[in-house]
Amino acid sequence: MPNNTTPVTPEDIESVNDLLRELKKRAQESHSQGKMLIHGVYTQLINLVSPEVVKLHARIERDERATNNKKYKQARKAARNSQASNSGNA
Repeated sequence: MPNNTTPVTPEDIESVNDLLRELKKRAQESHSQGKMLIHGVYTQLINLVSPEVVKLHARIERDERATNNKKYKQARKAARNSQASNSGNA
């Protein structure tokens, strides 16, 4: 579903979450109205969309961790370079 080359934004996740909530609401309504055919369709759609929500959340978390790790690595490198240049001046 999502394209791996484009970043996933929190707004994207919210949109998919809204869709999932709407599907669940409609499934509940169709169940209480006794419309089993449409309830089955909504259930299938929920089964399709729900794992995508989980994947999107996981992707955002991975991206955030990767960004944090990259910043930490850059900071360590800068600190080593600074320490090396200070040692060379002594």
